[in-house]
Amino acid sequence: MIDGKIVKLQLNAKICEGEVKSSPGDAPCDLVMTKDDQQGTMLVRPLAPKPLDGFLTLSSGVVYTVRLQPTDIPLESYEIRERKAPSLGQQLSLRSGPTATSLERSIKRLVVAMARGEAVQGAQYTPVNQVIPTDRDVQVTLISRIAGEQMIGDLLSYRNKASVPVDLREQDFFSPGVAAVGLEKTRLAPGEIGQVYVIRYGMGSDLRGDVQ
Repeated sequence: MIDGKIVKLQLNAKICEGEVKSSPGDAPCDLVMTKDDQQGTMLVRPLAPKPLDGFLTLSSGVVYTVRLQPTDIPLESYEIRERKAPSLGQQLSLRSGPTATSLERSIKRLVVAMARGEAVQGAQYTPVNQVIPTDRDVQVTLISRIAGEQMIGDLLSYRNKASVPVDLREQDFFSPGVAAVGLEKTRLAPGEIGQVYVIRYGMGSDLRGDVQ
């Protein structure tokens, strides 16, 4: 429940079957959900002891990355509240371009298209499959790019080449011009592969800042 409103729990393919294909060996479904529309609540019961990654999608279009860690404790309830309204300076900068709501919806549509490998109206979809050099113990591959006037979306895959787990953090992918980042997995076991969605402002956006 978010500020008394019902939210939709949208899980990625690692948890349940969906449009995004999971990597080989992933279980098709690892939890059971019981939703109460009148109360605006959802009971999530895991079927396996491992952590579960997913997304909370609000009616406003905002997507939160969540990690569910099964633990043998009494039943707990969590209430998530959206962030407060932006400061005056942020409001002024948004007025010259798309509103926050339209921006969030555009980002959500772009991420869905990237996951499905589909084109977006008014944007160009380009398969790339190019390995990007990095000094970390991971192999980074730019899988595809969707480029429009307002938004540019890059779909990347990260493969852990180390003998120990590697943690991924959304803040590590933010730089000037980046609007949003989405992680399929926040921790990669040795040899494991995860996808990363990076959304940047296009050259025609008034919000792009210093696009790299």
